[in-house]
Amino acid sequence: MTLTKSTARTVVVDALLLASACLIPALSHLLAFPLYKLNPMLLVLMGGMLLVDSRWNAYLMALLVPFVTCLVVGMPTVSGAFCIALEFATVVSVVSLAAPHAGGRFWALLALTVGAILAGKGVYYLAKWLIVRPDQLVTTSPAVQAVSVVAIAALFAFVVSRRRSS
Repeated sequence: MTLTKSTARTVVVDALLLASACLIPALSHLLAFPLYKLNPMLLVLMGGMLLVDSRWNAYLMALLVPFVTCLVVGMPTVSGAFCIALEFATVVSVVSLAAPHAGGRFWALLALTVGAILAGKGVYYLAKWLIVRPDQLVTTSPAVQAVSVVAIAALFAFVVSRRRSS
């Protein structure tokens, strides 16, 4: 049984994205900078959505990225991985439902992506509050999170708007 060219490309891209997600903690130690505060797994998910234009693959990555990094690196914890998977599934759902209506307009895509990520963060913090102790609810500064969310959303919106306009 042979894989089609498209399927093979998707498998390679997904494997590279999962490997990069697993290398982030090591890179964090090498740089002596807490990269995890910049939402690197979210960046991996959004990169996957850009590189492989498949809603189902995005859902698969939303589930795989947190649990693979949990198994390979030990971070996040299993309960944290569950919360992150819910967050990522929410992001994928909102983006896949609303993106066709945004067209190729950068500002519409930016607003959509920020909204999707914020909806995901809402689900994440609700799940974390229910599953993990409430005293550990916010571990990364809201300002740092806001900057990373806007940066990731802007990058995603820029790439998608450029693709749709050409």
